Amino acid sequence: MKKITVFILVIVIAASALLLTACGKTQQTTTSTTEAEVIVPVKKTAYDIFSEAYGKTKALSAVEYNCKMGVSMVNGEEEIGIDVKTHAKTVGINDKKPVSSGVVDLSIGGVTVSASVYNADGMAYIDIAKLSKKKIAIDSPEAITYNLSSMTKKSIVAFPEEILKDVNIVENDDGTKTIAFELTSEQFKSSYKEALESFLKFIEEDDYSSLSEMSFRGVNVNVCIGSDGYISKYSLDYTLVKDEASKTEEDEDIELNASIEIEFVNPGAEVKVDVPADIDSYFSAADAYKAYLNAFRKTRSLSAVEYAMLSKATATSYLGVSVLTEVSSGAKISGFDTGKPIASGYVESKGSLSSGRASVYNENGYAYVTVAGVGSGKFDIEVEPIAAYNLVSPFKELLVELPKKAFDDVEVETVSGKTKITGIVLDQKEFLRCFRSVADTLSEYEKYNYGYEISNALISVTIDSDGIICEHSVSYDLVLKNADGTTLSSSAAQVDTEILNTGAKVKVDVPSNLDDYKLENEAYYLLMRALMKTEDRDSYTYYMINNAKYEFDGVKSELNVRFGGDVKGLTSGVIIGSGEIKIEEDGKTSEASVYRKDKTEYLNAGGQKTRYNISDESDSYLLLPSIDDIRNMLPKELFEKAEVITFDSGSMQININLGEFDFGEAYGSDIEELEQVVRERYGKTILGSAKEYHYMVPTILFTIDENGYFTGYCTNFHIGLEFSLVGGNKTLITKKCLDQVGIWSPEVGAYIEVPTDLSSYVASN
Repeated sequence: MKKITVFILVIVIAASALLLTACGKTQQTTTSTTEAEVIVPVKKTAYDIFSEAYGKTKALSAVEYNCKMGVSMVNGEEEIGIDVKTHAKTVGINDKKPVSSGVVDLSIGGVTVSASVYNADGMAYIDIAKLSKKKIAIDSPEAITYNLSSMTKKSIVAFPEEILKDVNIVENDDGTKTIAFELTSEQFKSSYKEALESFLKFIEEDDYSSLSEMSFRGVNVNVCIGSDGYISKYSLDYTLVKDEASKTEEDEDIELNASIEIEFVNPGAEVKVDVPADIDSYFSAADAYKAYLNAFRKTRSLSAVEYAMLSKATATSYLGVSVLTEVSSGAKISGFDTGKPIASGYVESKGSLSSGRASVYNENGYAYVTVAGVGSGKFDIEVEPIAAYNLVSPFKELLVELPKKAFDDVEVETVSGKTKITGIVLDQKEFLRCFRSVADTLSEYEKYNYGYEISNALISVTIDSDGIICEHSVSYDLVLKNADGTTLSSSAAQVDTEILNTGAKVKVDVPSNLDDYKLENEAYYLLMRALMKTEDRDSYTYYMINNAKYEFDGVKSELNVRFGGDVKGLTSGVIIGSGEIKIEEDGKTSEASVYRKDKTEYLNAGGQKTRYNISDESDSYLLLPSIDDIRNMLPKELFEKAEVITFDSGSMQININLGEFDFGEAYGSDIEELEQVVRERYGKTILGSAKEYHYMVPTILFTIDENGYFTGYCTNFHIGLEFSLVGGNKTLITKKCLDQVGIWSPEVGAYIEVPTDLSSYVASN
C-alpha cells in the first residue's frame, strides 16, 4: 500500500466514509397466514428493524441533513487532522440528476473555510468564503467533498443478516431505537469492498492486491431509528493501519483515524433547495473557452487602455553562467481600435549587466524616447521594430486569439468577481504563432543554424466583472541548441500583464516638444516606409526599363528592355497579370504580350502563341518589380547624404549623389562583371588590376506619392575600365546603363487585359 500523505487525507475520508456502497442486500421478514390460522406476533430482530428503517429511509426522494466527518493521521508524535461539517438539502435523490444545496465547512490545522454549495445537472457550484467561485463536474475528484446528493445516497450501508444476528436493540425513552455493533477488519472490507476498490483506483494503485495489506480496527457502527421509522442518525468510525504481516522495513508506522456522523432533519418532510441568485457567474472548464473568447473580443475592441507589464527571464549558458533580466513597463494607449494608436509610458530594465529607465511616446509608428542621464531621440519602430520602445505591440500581442484546444485541461475560478482561467497550454507551433516577438527573435538564430525547443508554455487569463481581460500571464521554457544538437543555453521566461484602466479614464500624455526629437537618417526611413506600404498593395500598374550599352575591343552592343504591365494578387499569392514587353538588341526589335493566371502563363511573341506552366518566379515572362531588390539597392549609410524634397502636393523625392567610394559600394557587382569579361578574354596577359578610366553616376532618384506609396526610382551610370596587357598594349571596356521602375496608381489598382483567344495557345514542350 502506498504511504499515506497529508494530500491523501481528504481522499481517504471521502472515499472510505462518504462514498461507501453496500454489498449486502436488505431482506424483509414476513409471516403468511390463512383464515383458519391464529396470527402469532413475531418479535423483530435487530436485522428486521434496521432493514425496514434502511428501506424506508432510502426510499425518500428528498432529505435535509447534517453531517460531521473527521480524519486524522498519526505518525509517531505528529498528528494532522481534517474536519468537514455539512448542512444540506437534496431533492430527487433517486433520480439520475438530483439537486442539492448546502454549506460545507472544511477545517485544517485550526483554520476553517466555509463554502456554499449547489449541485445540479451533474455540476457542483462552489462559493468559497464569498470570495472564490468554481463550477466543476460533480463526479470529478475535486468535487468529492461537495457532492451533497452522493452523501445521502451512499453513506448509509445495508448490512447482511449474519452481521446483525446477535446485535441487541436499545429502546429509548423518546421512542427511538439504537443499534450499535462492531465490525471485524474482514467484515469491513467485505461490506465496503466496492468503495475501497474505488479508493485504491483513485490513488492510482495498479491493482487491488494492496486491499489485503490494509487492516481496520475499532470499526464501530451506531444507528438511531426514530419513532417514525426512519433512520435519524448514523455514525461510523474506524482506524486504518497497515497489516502487520505485510509490513516492510521501509513502511512508516502511520495510523489513520476516521469518523462520520449523519443526522437527518425531519425525514419525510418537504424539502426546498436554495438556488444561487448569481448562478450565471459560475464557470466550468467547459465554459472557459466561451468566456475567454467573449472577453478577448471585447478587450480587442477597446478604444483606450492602460496597462502595466512585468517581464522576467533567467538564462543559463552551457558553462553554467546565469543572467537575470527584468523589464517593467507601463503605458496608456488611445485609438487602439483605429489602427493608428498613440501611447505614452515608460520602460525600465533591471539586469545583471545594466539598468535604465526611459520615458516613451508613440505616434504614427515613431517612438519619441528620453533616457534618463543619456538624452532624447526619435526612432522609426515601424521600419525597424524596437521592442523596448514600442508600447502598443506588447499589449497587442496579448490579443491574439488562442486556440480552443488549448483550453482542454483548464481550471476556472471566480475570485472577488473576477474569473480566472489557468492551465491554458500551447504547443511550440501554436506558441510561436501567437507570440510573434519570440518567433521573430528565434528566426534570427535560425540564420546561424541554431535550433530551439519551447516547452511548458502556459497561459492564465483573468476576466473582470465587465467581461474584459484584466490580467494575462504567460510563461515558457526555451532551450537553444547548436547545429549538432549541443545545448547552448536554457532559459525560463514569464510575462505578467495587468489592465489598469479602460475607456475615458485613459489620457495619453503627449510631449510638448516633439519637434526637438530628431530622427537620424530620415531619408532611409521614409523610403523604407513607402516600400512597405506599396508592398502591402495587392495590385498596381507599373513599368520597368533597363538599357545597357557595352563597348569592348571596338565592338559595341546594346540591349534595351521595356516592360509595362498590370498585376493583381500580390498579397494573396494567386497572381493574375498582363503586360507588353519590347526588346531591342543590336538593332533588332522584338515584341511580345503576356497574360498570367496563377501558375499558367500565355505568351504571344510575334504571333507565336505558347502556354507555359510556371514552377518558379524566375521562369515568368510577366516581369515584376522586386521590392526586396529595391530595398537592398543601396546600403543604409548612403542615405545619410540624401536630399529629401517635399512638393506642394505632398509627394516627395529622395536624391542621393554618389562619390567614388560610394559608387564602388553600390555598384561593385557591375564592376566585377566587366572585369570577369576581360579576364576571360585575355587571361594571363593582363598586367595587374584594372585602372578605373572614368565613371559617371548622376543622382539616384526615388519617388514617393502624396499618399506615402513608393512610385519608382531612376538611376544611370557609366563605367570605363582600362587594363594593361603584355607588350604595352591596353584594352578598355565600358558599360552605360539606365534603370527605371515606375509604379502607377498603387492606391487604385490595376486593369488586367485578358486575351480573347486563350484556347489557341499551344502548350510548350
